Amino acid sequence: MSASTSHTIDSSGTDDEHDSSQPRVRRSKVWQFFEQDLVMVDDVWKAVCKYCGLRLGAQSGTSSLRSHIATTCPAIGDADRNNFLDTIKKKSSDTFVFDPVLSRERMVQFVIHAEIEFNKFEDPYFEPWMETLQPTMKCVGRQTVRNDCLKMYEKMKQDLHNEFSVLDSRVCFTSNMWTFLLSHSTLYHLNRLLVVAIGFLGTQEAR
Repeated sequence: MSASTSHTIDSSGTDDEHDSSQPRVRRSKVWQFFEQDLVMVDDVWKAVCKYCGLRLGAQSGTSSLRSHIATTCPAIGDADRNNFLDTIKKKSSDTFVFDPVLSRERMVQFVIHAEIEFNKFEDPYFEPWMETLQPTMKCVGRQTVRNDCLKMYEKMKQDLHNEFSVLDSRVCFTSNMWTFLLSHSTLYHLNRLLVVAIGFLGTQEAR
């Protein structure tokens, strides 16, 4: 006896009904090979394989799901199976080459997206932590991080300018009043973006 449901279990195997009324995001890549809705079979929630229809328990983790797609599913194609195997392979530390430039760029993107305060980079525990991850990484101070963020902003502004310069149509900006959902810094950056865009469009209109 089975019943379909939209009950969601995250990749760690924790039943959402025990700790939250909101469904969690399924982070494991294996979920793309199974139906979104779980089914109840003999009082146990199970995931259904999209390829062969096999029902597998998922409440204690996703290891059985990964094993099914990686080795035992009789209906999955070789291309899909190999693509999945590529996604779960861990990169060998023997072939890894640390790129300080890329690392710093990713750090700046994270700082901007997560709105990290610049003074966090001068926390006495930050550099020792980084040394355990990558001993050759040169940690930078808050002023350097700030300058990197401004450089990225200027680059993004120039990219926006270049994109607008090749448009042969008008641009419409739409906003609403639900600003309480946005942080002050987010509103500030949106304001700056609008100022740059409107200023550019005004220049183009005057030509």
